[in-house]
Amino acid sequence: WVLGDAPGRHEWMLFAAVHLRSEASVRRVASLTREWARKHQEKAKRACVALAAIGSDIALMHLAHVSDTTRFDALRKHASALVLEAAESRGLTSEELGDRTVPDVGLDRDGTMTLSYGARRFVVSLDETLRPVVSLLVDGKPASPSHSLPRPSKSDDAEGVKVAREQFERLRADLEAVADRERRRLESAMANERSWTVTEFRTFFVDHPLLVHVARRLVWVVTHDGVARAFRVAEDRTFADANDATLDLVDGTVRMAHPASDPDLVGVWSRLLADYEILQPFEQLARATATIASSERGAKDLSRVAGIVVPARKTMGILESRGYRREDPGYVGAFVRDLRARDGSVCTVRLPLAPGFDIEGLSSAQDQTTQPATLVDSKGEPAAFGVLDAVSFSELVRDAEALRSR
Repeated sequence: WVLGDAPGRHEWMLFAAVHLRSEASVRRVASLTREWARKHQEKAKRACVALAAIGSDIALMHLAHVSDTTRFDALRKHASALVLEAAESRGLTSEELGDRTVPDVGLDRDGTMTLSYGARRFVVSLDETLRPVVSLLVDGKPASPSHSLPRPSKSDDAEGVKVAREQFERLRADLEAVADRERRRLESAMANERSWTVTEFRTFFVDHPLLVHVARRLVWVVTHDGVARAFRVAEDRTFADANDATLDLVDGTVRMAHPASDPDLVGVWSRLLADYEILQPFEQLARATATIASSERGAKDLSRVAGIVVPARKTMGILESRGYRREDPGYVGAFVRDLRARDGSVCTVRLPLAPGFDIEGLSSAQDQTTQPATLVDSKGEPAAFGVLDAVSFSELVRDAEALRSR
């Protein structure tokens, strides 16, 4: 069916994989969906329905990936509606569903995988970008790290080598499918100031075989009874403060630290992570920040982000990857994004472009110039930029500055 160009009149073959499912068939449907989401909108729509019908955590994770990354606006809305429907059926928001649909990609509870060539054994861990790192076990301790399995030798067991290499290739394929999305999802959570209860934090990050590798490389803040304390997740999954003293997490809410709201943490934690040679999965402590000027607090348009000349295709690639959406699906004249006000309400920022372009003429569209941004509050009324909290204002300016660099 696939080799025959996946005709719609025989789509029952696709949905047979839903009813006669196996790990391999789910993996295949997910792979096809992601491939078609880049090239064939109608095929991808059918495959998205199949993933939603499968409904497993890994199927929904791939469905959410399509809704986040496809360049087809109709497909994005279609996939997003399916994700929202799946979330509502579980009584969750789409963000909460994302927390619960992260696969373990076959890793053991400690976040590693052990492979055997017979006489030689290897432990596979993950680096800051969630790439596999293979280490030979010598007297039970890892040594000689590499990003690939070594070539077999004459002393190795041929069947053991075959099984080990198949497991490793499966792991690598799964990580290629999920790693980038998970890192972007968590970076977005930091920028949007999401928080979790201590119980949720332990379940979704500390005890998760995959995401614990990300959690260990970030700085977190727990707030309880109005007191905020910064901490990190140690190798043994305990919690430590900046002095490496053990911190007990009993109650409260947990969020990722952000330099715009936690500037005092940057210096000490940057030194500590450098001492431990810990690389972060995305810009956290080294993140560029911006502070609102006194003259901008009462302003209802933000000139700071205006006058940036950028290729049309690049505006879409950068802004849509950062949570912006086109104001009009067919004609791109402005991008909008929800931001957080200091009182916790949601505001919407609008970043216009000139001269604008038709989405169908993207390949020949001329360079675009950003115009002053405007803001409306939760009631749709024009608002001054001083209502935004520090993180939201900083992220807005950072997003615009990302357009400037070529």
